[in-house]
Amino acid sequence: MRVWWWVLGAGGALAALTVLAVQIVIWLREKDPVSRFTHGVAVRWVGAPLAVTHGFVFLVLAGYGRPVGWWIGGLFTVAMTPVRRLLNLKAFSVIARSVRYDTGPVLDRDGADVATLPFWRLAVRWHRHEYTGPGVGNTVMNKYWAALAGLFCWPLVMIGTQVSHVLMCQEPCDALGHETDEGERPGEALRTVGPARLLA
Repeated sequence: MRVWWWVLGAGGALAALTVLAVQIVIWLREKDPVSRFTHGVAVRWVGAPLAVTHGFVFLVLAGYGRPVGWWIGGLFTVAMTPVRRLLNLKAFSVIARSVRYDTGPVLDRDGADVATLPFWRLAVRWHRHEYTGPGVGNTVMNKYWAALAGLFCWPLVMIGTQVSHVLMCQEPCDALGHETDEGERPGEALRTVGPARLLA
C-alpha cells in the first residue's frame, strides 16, 4: 500500500511539473506578441502557483501513506476551487489592463469596465453575478457534481485544472462568463470583443 502511495505521489508531482514545463515552452515559443504576453501572465499567475501547490500536495500525501490521505486529497482539491477562480480572475485583470480589444473595453455583466476595477472588486462582482440571474439552480447543481468529481477523482482534477485554467484566464468569455448569463453559452456577450492588441 505504501509503495502505491509513493507511485501516486511521485507520478502526480511529476505530472504537475511536466504540465508547467509544457506551458512554459509554449509561452516562450509564441511568436504573436499578444499571445506571448497573455500566455506569460497565465503561467505566472495560474500555471506556476497551481503546479507548485499540486506537486507539494502529491508528495505530502505520498509521505503520509495512509488510505485516509485519499480523502484529504479530495477535500483539498474541492477547497482549492475558489482559489483557482481567484487566480484566474487575477490573471485576467492583469491582461485586461494591458490590452485592448477591437470592439472596445471588456465590460462585466453590469457594464463596468473590467480594466478599471481593482482586483478584489472584480472578484466580488464576479461571484455576485455567478449566483444571480436565470439558471442559478443549475449552476449550484453543476458545482455540486464538480465537487464530487474533485472528491473522488482528485488526482485527475488537479492536473486537469492546471491545463484548463491557464487557457480560460486568457479569454474574456471564459474568464468572466457565467452559466447564469443570457445566451446559449457562458460569456456569450464577450465572444464578440474581437482580437486584442497590446497597449503602447
